[in-house]
Amino acid sequence: MRLSKKLTMGLLLTAGLAGMASAQPNPDVTIRSHSIHIDAGGNVDSVVLRITGDGSYSFNEAYDNASIDVLASDLELARNGDYYYEVSSIKYTGKTRVVSGNGRPPGSEMRESTVKKVSGRFEVKNYSLVEQDQDEQELMGE
Repeated sequence: MRLSKKLTMGLLLTAGLAGMASAQPNPDVTIRSHSIHIDAGGNVDSVVLRITGDGSYSFNEAYDNASIDVLASDLELARNGDYYYEVSSIKYTGKTRVVSGNGRPPGSEMRESTVKKVSGRFEVKNYSLVEQDQDEQELMGE
């Protein structure tokens, strides 16, 4: 069976993108009793940790290191409560594109990136963290 040139190019492009995506490891998040450990695998440019929780609790911090330990005491969490986290590992592709809108002036350049996200939930019981569940996803974009 012979494939059309268009179909063959599409398959090669898809395989190439899949190969690029797999080059960036998923961030590994470990909830410990007194810290959150993040290991993004070393092949990333930035790691962002977001936490939301009971009441209006919100934490959002970007890190340049691929391996991070965030102490629970630094997060100022309540003694007891439910929290949700999202860790994004960001790898810039080296390409830029011109964009406008979303708070950017017309003609702005933006670096393209691949973002892998892991999210989950943890509970705080008497100031100790307990992991509940985790989910992963991969995004191409800004």
